Amino acid sequence: MSIKKAKKKTKTAQQLKTEFKKVFNRYVRRRDTQPNGYGACCSCGKVFSFEGLEAGHYIHNCSALRYDERNVHAQCGGCNKWKHGNSTGYALFLVREYGPLILEEFHDARTTRKIWRRNELLELLDIYRKKLKDMEINL
Repeated sequence: MSIKKAKKKTKTAQQLKTEFKKVFNRYVRRRDTQPNGYGACCSCGKVFSFEGLEAGHYIHNCSALRYDERNVHAQCGGCNKWKHGNSTGYALFLVREYGPLILEEFHDARTTRKIWRRNELLELLDIYRKKLKDMEINL
């Protein structure tokens, strides 16, 4: 009788992207909240609890900027969903935070296509899990 070894399933790049998206978005929300668990929406400035914030992207549907921390900040659901990102408020925030050239940089990068490879996603998952763990331990 032969014993077959259980084969470990390898996650696809798409599965890793889905997993990393959750970790990255949680990291962004945690990064943008205070130790008391509250943070301001980058677009409207209203304060919400960690659970009431979303990871909003200034430039949407751009694979090259998808995981750029400068392109993703805590946003309330009203701005992120109902006001389609509240781009005017978001742009003003970005200029205050990073300077006026950030908008030009994002504009130039928005048509760049980035293919996320498994090894990159695995590395990013490891990095952001550690960052998130460190942040949540220090609360």
